[in-house]
Amino acid sequence: IVKSITQAHGGKAEIEFKAFANPVINDEASSLFAAKIAKNIVGEDNVITNQEKALGADDFADFQAVVPGVYAHIGSRDPQDKGTHYPHHNERFNIDDKCLLVATNFYIQYALEYLNKSN
Repeated sequence: IVKSITQAHGGKAEIEFKAFANPVINDEASSLFAAKIAKNIVGEDNVITNQEKALGADDFADFQAVVPGVYAHIGSRDPQDKGTHYPHHNERFNIDDKCLLVATNFYIQYALEYLNKSN
């Protein structure tokens, strides 16, 4: 299509495709383990386990190619803030600092329970 369109306008085109990042595919056991820990921290009603698939990619997939893991999203919006919510990479994004406590607690609990389970 690209070649035909450029030829129609008197130009030339060459397509080169590179695979830049692998898809992030969470390990099922790691995901269940993470969900259990998250539910203990924020309650079952605040944990989403059936997120729709997305086309995003991340370097984390390279780690998952070697070691099973889970890529978890932790909410960062203040539900009391009536302003417009912007996504993380938007210049107007304003994180609710309380989510950092939740995230830190999650990562610490995951690591401790994983290490205790492994012993």
